[in-house]
Order: sequence, then structure tokens, then C-alpha cells
Amino acid sequence: MMVLFGARLAGAICLLLAGEAFAAAGSVDVEYVDGGFEPVRLRSVRDALRPWLERLVIPLPGNSHFDVPGMGSIELRGGHCRSLDVGRVATADNTSGLVLGYNVALSGVGIQCHVDAFSNGSLAINVTLADSTVNATLAVHPYVSEAYPSLPMPFGHLNLTSCTADLAITDIGFSGESPLALLVGGFSKSALIGLMGGFINEPVCNGAKEMVQTRGSTALRIGLYIAEPLLEPVEALPVPAELVKPVVDWGTYPPVIVLRELVHERFSLWANKTLEILNVRYFNRTVMHTQNVTLELRHVQVEAAGASDRPGLSIRGEDVSLGLDADLPRLNVSGLLVLKVHVPNQPVLTEVIKLKIGLHNLSLATRVMVSEAKLDATDQAIQPGCLLQCTEGVTQDPRDAIAVTDMGVDLRNLLQIESYGELEGQVAHLANVIVQSVFDNYLPTVNRLINGQLGRARPMVDGLLWQKLQALPECSKADLLFGMDEAAINFLPVVSVIVLLLGAG
Repeated sequence: MMVLFGARLAGAICLLLAGEAFAAAGSVDVEYVDGGFEPVRLRSVRDALRPWLERLVIPLPGNSHFDVPGMGSIELRGGHCRSLDVGRVATADNTSGLVLGYNVALSGVGIQCHVDAFSNGSLAINVTLADSTVNATLAVHPYVSEAYPSLPMPFGHLNLTSCTADLAITDIGFSGESPLALLVGGFSKSALIGLMGGFINEPVCNGAKEMVQTRGSTALRIGLYIAEPLLEPVEALPVPAELVKPVVDWGTYPPVIVLRELVHERFSLWANKTLEILNVRYFNRTVMHTQNVTLELRHVQVEAAGASDRPGLSIRGEDVSLGLDADLPRLNVSGLLVLKVHVPNQPVLTEVIKLKIGLHNLSLATRVMVSEAKLDATDQAIQPGCLLQCTEGVTQDPRDAIAVTDMGVDLRNLLQIESYGELEGQVAHLANVIVQSVFDNYLPTVNRLINGQLGRARPMVDGLLWQKLQALPECSKADLLFGMDEAAINFLPVVSVIVLLLGAG
């Protein structure tokens, strides 16, 4: 009976710890090597994860029960764990077709936990693990939408297909008024460790399996609820009625025709040469902020290679629409991100992450409704203030005259994550394995989801674009072209197409 009690109690403690540890999961100065992208001053964040885990206090929830045959019910009322240590995270890809599979092995795991419980009296349990190992294999099954059967998504159910554990208890103690504390007190510490250590591994894996399949599958269902609507095609924006006629037809506008031919003929000069399209250091833009996570973008770099067998860049003009299509080899977007994890009453975790995304092509289209008479009357169309003057009165709502009508990207099978630190690098490798398997098997779906989100983001992009345009002095290009702030940089491709095409005349 005592053996069974020890096995169940230890299993409950370790399972409780595992669940909460996974659930739980300052400014940074960054300097760069001249002419390079790699940051050199990262000592404040390098290897930050391991000491942060060691200092982290993980609260354990209460209001849970489990029964010990012959000894009654034990109520877990709370507690905490600290001094979490993970020696190594090893990852392997076990994907088979659309069923994504990952083997994750944790070694050198240690932690100290204090558990408050009740069983016919107060019961306090202190347990310490050291140099333990856990090896688990996860399988993520696909979901196929009835409306879009050719675009499966990795949002089906989640299975823990295998689990082995070797949890080494180095210290354990019981105290309190509960009869269980008195009973356990009759054993020596070494005997109690030996009793419990031989029985906790299987219960922990069984509990972990149930937790993964319930909580994990619930998380996938939430992801599916968010993602599935993005598969629906984005409706085209209606063209507003023209109050002033005629408006410029960009398909027949001579400067656009000339520019299109020049790009077609001359872009081959960059064949097989690396083009640095954008390189903005100290970008310092917050791209995500929640109660617990902040993500800042510090550096953006866009590079590509000129194509040897095609122009690679084309200008589109049709009716009131201006567009740009880029189909360039090795078109890569790199970013330096600062991730901050805020846990209440705990130290802030700060990590620097380098992200690289490969694009196959991108396209932008903008509606630009300009009075032909006003455009012909000005010789300063290149200046954004004059551009806005040429759109005045053309549409009922002035903002309808200039609007982003299409944004599209086609990702290549490339997304790499790097981090700085030994444990951080192992976690980054885990993320890369997951991303690579998703890209290998679900890339058309990924592109559809991204473009669905981009289409739905058009109103936000329009709002930010108009904020910038309306802030410019009349008939002045200086602020846009030579004083670019983050808003200008964010929408440089859109604004550049408009300014470049109109200024060609």
C-alpha cells in the first residue's frame, strides 16, 4: 500500500510540475559590426534562458484531487517550484506525410518543488529532482476543410505517441498534521526515495499523455478557429465613383509605359548580383505586445539576387491601378528581434532572435485616382504633397483616391531562427525543426493563410499610409525621401511605387 501511495503521490507532483512549467513559459543595447548584420554587444542577453529558469518561481494550481486506494483522497491546494534546470534539449523530425512528428528529449533536468496538500489534515511535500531525463514523441494530425480540401492544415488532433522518463529524486520530505505525514515519517529518507523513485516514471508519462492530448488538442482547435477563415479568398475592393473626369489611366500613361519598358530592358544589368534593397538598423518598432510577451523589431534587411533569365521586376499600370511585382532569386527578409517575457513578480526574460524568411515573389497594387487635368497642370508630381492635390475632389471620400488594393507574398521553403546562447540555440533548433516540417508539407496552405491575413490588413495599411501622406508638407518630398521614419519605412514599397511612377513624367 505504501508503495502504491508513493508512486501515485510522486506521479501527481511531477505531472503537476510539468504542466505548469510548460504553461509558464529592460531594454537591450545592440551594436553592430560595421557593414554587417551580426550584433556584437549581446552579453546582457547571451545565455539568459538558463539563469532565468533557475530564478523562475512556478506557481502550482490548487483545487485538484487524486485518490490513493486505502488512504483516501488527497487535495492539492497549491505550492510552487523553483530552480528549474534543463541540461539539454535534443530534437528529431519524425514527420510522415501530413502527420507531423517530433521527438523531444530533455536531459539533465532538475527542479525543487513545494506542494501544499490536505488529507484529513494539512500535508506539505518537498521534493527535489536532479539529472533526470524525459523522452517524448508527438504527432500532429492534419485537418482537411470541406470547403478547401486541397489546403490541409496541421490543426487536427495531437497525440503523445511515446514517452519514457527517468526521474531521479534526490530529496523528499513530508510534514503536517495529516496521518499520511505520520505514516511516511516512519520510513528513512533513502528508503522513501527508493520506494517512490521506482514507480513514478510510468504514472508521469501516462498523465503527460492525457494532458497533451486534451490541452494540446484544445490549443489546435483554437488555432483552427482563427486560421480557417483566412483560407477564404479576399474580396476585391470596389472602385469608387469618379466625381471628376477624366482620371489618369495608368495603362496608357506615357511615363508608366516608358518606365515599364526600361525596367524590362535594363534590370538584367543586375543579373546574379546581390541587391541590398533595404537595410535599416535601430528600427525599434514593437510588433507585438501582450500582458506577458513583448516582441520588438530592431533591424530589418532585405536582399535579393538579380535574375539571369528574366527581368525579375515588373511595373503594372491598368486603369486606376499601379502595381509592382518582384520575382527575384534569393529574396530574403532578415530581422533582429528582441523577445521579452514578463511573468508577474518574476524577472524579465530578454532574448535576441535572428529571423530569416525566404520569399519567392511579392506583389503590391495601389489604386491611385488622379485628376488628369491637375496632373497635366503641375510639373512637381514627384512630390507627395502635389500628388495629394491631384487627388482632391476625385472621390466622395478623399481616402478612396489612394488605397492599397492588393498585397501578396509567396514564401519559399526557408524560415530560419537563430538565438544567442547554448540552451537558446537548442530551443531555436526545436523551432526550426517544427517550422521546416510545416513548410515541407503545408507550404501552399501557409501561403494562403498569410495572404488571407494580408488581404484583411488592407484597411490598417491604408490608415497608416494616409497618416504619413497627410503629415507631409504641401509639395515637399524631403520628409518622405530623406527623413524616413518608421512609418515611411514600413510602407516604403507602396509609397515608392506611387511616387516613382508619377514622378517619371
